[in-house]
Amino acid sequence: MSAEQRAHEKLIRQDVARTFPRDAHFQAPQGQEALYAVLRAYSLYDAEVGYCQGLAFVAGPLLLHMPDEEAFCVLVRLMAAYGLRGHFLPAMDDLHLRLFQLDHVLQATLPRLARHFAQQGVRPTMYASQWLMTLFAYRLPLRLAVRIFDVVLAEGLDALLRVAIAVLKRSQARLLALEFEAILHFLNDGPLFAFYVHAAPDTLVRDANQITAVTPRLLQTLRRKYVEETERRLDEEDEMARLKAECDELRRENQRLQAEIKELPQDHHHQLAKKNVQLVVKNQQLEESLQDMEAALVQIKVLYAESESDRAVLAMKLDGLRKALT
Repeated sequence: MSAEQRAHEKLIRQDVARTFPRDAHFQAPQGQEALYAVLRAYSLYDAEVGYCQGLAFVAGPLLLHMPDEEAFCVLVRLMAAYGLRGHFLPAMDDLHLRLFQLDHVLQATLPRLARHFAQQGVRPTMYASQWLMTLFAYRLPLRLAVRIFDVVLAEGLDALLRVAIAVLKRSQARLLALEFEAILHFLNDGPLFAFYVHAAPDTLVRDANQITAVTPRLLQTLRRKYVEETERRLDEEDEMARLKAECDELRRENQRLQAEIKELPQDHHHQLAKKNVQLVVKNQQLEESLQDMEAALVQIKVLYAESESDRAVLAMKLDGLRKALT
């Protein structure tokens, strides 16, 4: 057994004991061993993911409805065919995509709440990552979590965005009255889901189904925008890295020339000093160019975010008009 696998198994053991702490089934030795077996099997099956915290909350609800072997197979299908694996890979690319989509969908469907979150500095990464990684099982009682699993198995992971918007919409009035720290507490540890805990079991699914603005077409558009924005940002970061490397090289050349000046006869000093001045000027120009690019990048990102917000709102209104006309 490799050191990495031993580390995975140790972490699985620790997490199994604290997964669903209020559920009698998973606090019993038999339930914990079944959960351990499925998670260990997956860590061996998918070495690139191995074990990542949060997977226990995905495997757990499955074990309430099927044997270990079937739960493992459904977990593999959720990860591979449904795309959940991209939430747990080291780079978490698909998770970042869905958080990007959630941010823009929130602006389009709940603009007042989106503006309030923006003013308070609250971003989806601060509260929604656990929702999307665990299919809400981390926050919901198991009897409600399995309803979300049913929706995901029937419609795919994009349904999670409708659930997220429905939950936020239900508590919008309270959230609008809170500030940064209180918002994060309400979303991460507070009573955000309290209404659904005491409501009829299908209430959350019905609320999610009423979020009709979250369409496959809109999400596909946001996916393309995310890819374009990511590629643009990477290109700009590469260019800034190149300029910084060139500046560093010029600084080193400047220091080398200064050292040579001290060792050369006096009649060479003037010529080298002149060359040194030229390098200093060029270095200064490059640094100013780099600063201009960084300032322009910030402005571009601000303008891009504003334009995308407007585009998403217009797209939603256009869909509404089309539906009204038909």
